[in-house]
Amino acid sequence: MATPGELIKLGVEAVSAPVRDLFFKLGGPFCEEIGESLRYPGMYLRTALGVRFFRRTQRMIEDAGFDPKTVSPKIFLPILQNASLENCEDLQERWAALLANAANPVSRTEVLPAFIEFLKQLTGPEAAFLDRVYDEVMEDDAKRKHPANQDNIALQLSSGLVRTETLIGANQIVLDNLRRLGILGPHPFAEQFAVGNPMRTYSLTELGRAFVEACHAPSKREPEAVTRKCISECLWCKTEGSSQIRLEPGQPRQCPLFNHVFQGHGWDGIDAHWRANHAHVAQYEAFWRGLCDRHRD
Repeated sequence: MATPGELIKLGVEAVSAPVRDLFFKLGGPFCEEIGESLRYPGMYLRTALGVRFFRRTQRMIEDAGFDPKTVSPKIFLPILQNASLENCEDLQERWAALLANAANPVSRTEVLPAFIEFLKQLTGPEAAFLDRVYDEVMEDDAKRKHPANQDNIALQLSSGLVRTETLIGANQIVLDNLRRLGILGPHPFAEQFAVGNPMRTYSLTELGRAFVEACHAPSKREPEAVTRKCISECLWCKTEGSSQIRLEPGQPRQCPLFNHVFQGHGWDGIDAHWRANHAHVAQYEAFWRGLCDRHRD
């Protein structure tokens, strides 16, 4: 009788070598040691959906340009099971992105086991609606962080708020499902931003943001030299050149992208602040290298 490892190999022997190699690389020793009680992950590559899913994952990894790592079995197997049964093209793309991000050794987005449960419980239209919410929230966040809007209190308090026009056209059942999963949540200033009913005011939670990002294909990582070039200009010099805000010698240090003044000595606390609020703009190390002597001291 064939061993579990041999049965897995039989399940993938008919697919192309690159897909087969990726399967064993992501699964690691798990693919050889899995027992019959888990019904052999190799069987999922016998289906057209399974092969298509792994080809999508392979394309994302190649496009992002990284060498994939072995994925934990508790992430690898449920993604493989669900993706191999998913006939919605849009959702299968998200399953492939989940696996690609889980295999990315330099990913800033951790793929949590909860994300698998979230995606299992979403329909294609719900996932598309969530993408719209995410894109709008990120667009509004970018406006909020612009130096010209630092004194706009209403705008600053609305962080994460789902736009009213988006909610008006939304199905309440979809909103209830996303809130049940913890992807959407109540906004802390709901009374101020509600139109008619505060219960119809939602915000995209941090968990929700991380989930959406994990369901998007990993982006290509730019070489370090390119990163340096992108912020070679001191961000404080750039801020002073485009606004009335100034950072003079002897004044408390202040973030160039946010109205936050650092307490204590000099720039104490800038690293934690930058990583928490502006990591999407540039890595902290690159930001710090870019500061000119006048603004760094």
